[in-house]
Amino acid sequence: MLHRLRHRFGTALAHVRSHPSLAWDLALALVGLVGFVVTWATVIQTHQVPPTRAPLVAALTVLPLALARRSPFIGWVLSLLVGQLFWVFVDPRRGFELPWTVPQIIVLFMLMVAVALRERLRLVVAAWAGSVLMLLVVMPDAARAGLVFGVTSATVIALLLRWLVLSRRQLARQREVSDLERARRAVLEERSRIARDLHDVVAHRMSLVVVQAQSAPARLGDLPAPVTDEFLSISEQARAALNEVRGMLGVLRSESTTPTGSPQRGVGDVDELLRQTRAAGVDLAWDVHGDPSSVGEGVGMVLYRILQEALANASRHAPGTPVRVRLGYTDQVEVEVRSGRPASHAAGHEPGHDGPGTGLIGMSDRARSVGGRLEAGRVADGFLVHAWLPTTARAMVD
Repeated sequence: MLHRLRHRFGTALAHVRSHPSLAWDLALALVGLVGFVVTWATVIQTHQVPPTRAPLVAALTVLPLALARRSPFIGWVLSLLVGQLFWVFVDPRRGFELPWTVPQIIVLFMLMVAVALRERLRLVVAAWAGSVLMLLVVMPDAARAGLVFGVTSATVIALLLRWLVLSRRQLARQREVSDLERARRAVLEERSRIARDLHDVVAHRMSLVVVQAQSAPARLGDLPAPVTDEFLSISEQARAALNEVRGMLGVLRSESTTPTGSPQRGVGDVDELLRQTRAAGVDLAWDVHGDPSSVGEGVGMVLYRILQEALANASRHAPGTPVRVRLGYTDQVEVEVRSGRPASHAAGHEPGHDGPGTGLIGMSDRARSVGGRLEAGRVADGFLVHAWLPTTARAMVD
C-alpha cells in the first residue's frame, strides 16, 4: 500500500514538474488556502466581524489571487476594491490600528508583484500609483511610510527580475539564431562541395560527349548525311543537357533556390523540346491549340519539366511505340502525353514505374506546387500522363 502511494505521488510530482503552469496554479491555490484559513481565524480578533461572516471575508480576501497568473491587473483591481469596501464598512477592534487585515496587505503586495512581472509597463505604473494612493489614504501615519516603501521595493524588484528574464530569453533566441546560421552555412558548404563533385563527374563527361559528337564527322570522314545529322543532333542534345546541369550546379552553389545563371526553360521552349524529341527518333505527333502567351513564367517552367519527363519516360519505357501530345492553352493549361504499350512489356508493367517511380512523383509535385494536379496511369492502349495547370501559379492546394 505504501509503495503504491509513493508511486502515485512520484507520478503526480513528475507531471507537475513537466507542466510549469500547473505548478504555479497549485502554488497559488496553496497560498490562497493558507490565506483563507489564517484570515478566517484572525479577522474576528482584529476587526469587528461577526463569526458567521468571517468565512465570507476570508474568501473575498484571497479570491483575487485566482487571477494572479492569467489577469493580474484585474486581480489587483479586485483586491483594491475589496480592501476599500472593508475599510468603509468594517472597523478595527481596539488595540489594532490597521484598517485592513494582514492577509489583505499580503495579497495586495503579491498581486502588485504579479502585475509588475506580467503586465505592460503603463499598467504597472497605474497599479503602483493606485496602491500607493490607497495606502496613503487608509493606513495610519505610523504604517504609511513602511508600506509605501514595501510596495515600491516589491514593484522595482519584480521589474528587475522581469527584465533579467527577458534579456536572457533574447540572448537564448540570439544564440538559437546563431546556431541556425551556422547550420545553414554548413549546409551551403556541403551543397557547394556536392556541386563541385557533380561538375567533376558529370559535366566533364558530358563535355567529352559534345566534343566527340561534334568532331566525329571530321575524324571518321566520308560519312553519309543521315549519320552526320545524327551526330549533330547528339551534340545539340548533349550541349543542352550540359547547360541544364550547369544551371542546377548554380542552384547548389547559391544560397537561394533560384538559379542565377541562364534563364529557366518555359513555355517558349516547348516546341523546341517536341522537335528535338522527334529528331531523336521518337514517333511523336502533337496538337497544340490556344494562346500560350498568358502562361506565367513559373507555370511555364513546370509545364516544360512535366512534358520533358513524360516524353523521357515514353521513349525509355515504351521505345518504338507512337507518342501523342496534346496541349491546350485556355483558362488553364492542359497537357496530355499518351504513349503506346510495347509487346515486350509484361502484364501489369507500367511505363515510368521502373524502380520507385520517382519521375511520376516529381511530376505530380511540380503540378501541385503551382496549384495544379496531375494524373498518370495505365490506359487501354498504353500509358497516359494528364496534367491541368493554372495559367499563373497560386498556392498549393491540398
